[in-house]
Amino acid sequence: MTVHFRSLFLNSVALLILFGTFSTNAAAQTASMDYPVALHAGAVYSRLPVSDFEVVQSIGGQELFSQIDARQDRLEFAAFVSQRVWASQSRGYGIYGTLGTALNHPGSVLYLGGSVGFRRTLVTVGASTATIQKGINPVPDQVFRGVSDRSLFAGLERERKWGLMIGLSFVLFE
Repeated sequence: MTVHFRSLFLNSVALLILFGTFSTNAAAQTASMDYPVALHAGAVYSRLPVSDFEVVQSIGGQELFSQIDARQDRLEFAAFVSQRVWASQSRGYGIYGTLGTALNHPGSVLYLGGSVGFRRTLVTVGASTATIQKGINPVPDQVFRGVSDRSLFAGLERERKWGLMIGLSFVLFE
């Protein structure tokens, strides 16, 4: 979890630098409500499993797969494109239809949902989807009897999974 937190922190700092570089003054921000499309980026939490495998050589010489990462949720940095559905010109907020993807592996995870925006901050809630790998045909591999037993898999299978997501992002361009 420490590696993921560090990555999220570094990406957030990069977002703040971009936000500071490309943002305009407050009067121009309210005038930008005329544009119906927004590009925004931020942190996303999703109840979508993560599964990663590596190829290993068994003692018998057979190539097998070892699971190196298995989590039931993910915290990632993502980019979104949103189409404004409704906006309040006087109060500075709006409702958007949103499509996004994870930035660490673009296209591997898709985010679909709705966003509520106030000024240059959007909160997105919806669904996430990805193709998840799953090991099939487990093969026990014993290095020493009773010590370092591990389950290896003879093959991998892919299946599409769906999960709920929530994100907090900041508008880069509108």
